[in-house]
Amino acid sequence: VILEAIMDWYWNRETSAVPQEEEVFRVASDPGPRGDIIAFVVCFLEDTTQYWEEEEAAMEESISIYFSVCRGLIQEFGGYEVATQGDNLMIAFADLIPALRFSLALQQRLLTQNWPEALMKFPGTAMRTVPSPFGDVRVWNGLRAQVGVHAGSAVVMEDPITGRSSYYGPAANKAVFLAR
Repeated sequence: VILEAIMDWYWNRETSAVPQEEEVFRVASDPGPRGDIIAFVVCFLEDTTQYWEEEEAAMEESISIYFSVCRGLIQEFGGYEVATQGDNLMIAFADLIPALRFSLALQQRLLTQNWPEALMKFPGTAMRTVPSPFGDVRVWNGLRAQVGVHAGSAVVMEDPITGRSSYYGPAANKAVFLAR
């Protein structure tokens, strides 16, 4: 009886009430920065393969912390999240100064996070401090992000399905190169 009711609805429904493909998959248009010069920031996390293999639960929590910090700073500095691939991130800014401020703030905020204890057992994530006249200064703590920043011209294209901006050209490629 239920199957008959579903089939009856399916065959007798009004097609105008059924969303078309572009309505289903399209999100609100979200254009990124445009202009003669775009500043790109690319962030790569160091050595995460080993951490994932040995401490998956700790890495799930750590990646959540990392992306939360990144996305908060993207909003704070007016950036545009272009893409993520695994734990890598590309951000576009309309100006170089906010891109540089984002990069510095990211490194500073990563130092202050409370990372999972299981993550801190690795030599590359364990907290390190150095003495200074003002007391010990934290120089290493938790996940480490390599950050590349480059500004230049780029071709901007809007994805016809998602409405999000994608960036192409030497400036974007150079930021990726600098981050590694």
